[in-house]
Amino acid sequence: MATLSAVLVDDLPAPVRSGPLAPVIQGLTVKDPGPRLTVAQATAMLAGQRSRPMPEQDEFDVVLEHAGRKKIQVIKVVYEALGLGLDLRAARDLVDAVPTTLLKQVSRRTADEAKRELEAAGGIVSLTSEAGEHVTPEPIREYTRRPRA
Repeated sequence: MATLSAVLVDDLPAPVRSGPLAPVIQGLTVKDPGPRLTVAQATAMLAGQRSRPMPEQDEFDVVLEHAGRKKIQVIKVVYEALGLGLDLRAARDLVDAVPTTLLKQVSRRTADEAKRELEAAGGIVSLTSEAGEHVTPEPIREYTRRPRA
């Protein structure tokens, strides 16, 4: 009963990593229907966001989301290739503590190289901007219908 009460009465927490869409999300999730955004208002706000150019990000954080099946290979990359100056035990502790930020505020080129090396070793990596927004979402796989035999 307490869960149902919380769903109906308590306010939702502010959206995390929503960036410029935060006002729209907050407006649509208001419990009271009076101040809640209408479809037309939300559409107008989204149209305004779409017309505004996104600023080019120049600093990124490299976040190791999961070590994958080849955990030892990922530890080797963290130890050797990223140039963090860690000993092997510290590299293992970083990989064990996923999700963890491996590199902070590095250039796009450095972030892409680190991501490529970690993914080649089997890790799952994401890049985030200084605003905390994910820059490299997982690719959406298209569903293709197979012809019936």
